[in-house]
Amino acid sequence: MNLGIDLHDTLTYAPDFFREVLMGWRGKAYVVTGTPASDLAHAEAIVRGLGLRVDGVLTGFDFDRGAMDVGHFSRMAAHKLGLLRTHAIEVYFDDNPFYAEHLRRHGIVVFQTIVSPAP
Repeated sequence: MNLGIDLHDTLTYAPDFFREVLMGWRGKAYVVTGTPASDLAHAEAIVRGLGLRVDGVLTGFDFDRGAMDVGHFSRMAAHKLGLLRTHAIEVYFDDNPFYAEHLRRHGIVVFQTIVSPAP
């Protein structure tokens, strides 16, 4: 089974937890981000900085940050679903309820992480 982990506010929020998950994961593991493809190097640097080894970093599409409306999130949800299907990702972690629900409706097992304030 292949695993996907959202980068921002999921992986970056609890890197130690995901490091443990990845150490024992037998399938392929990918980091999935809405970061535009043109900024892949930045996303890969974050993953390397966390000391994680994954089979790839899957990016969003290029977009104008100033033009992000509700439609953007619908397009990104569809894009993420396409990435997960292309890479046979069956288990996915994401903090965003919009993406989590969309992916669940399409048969992906999604664990929605909850970001809480630091103690």
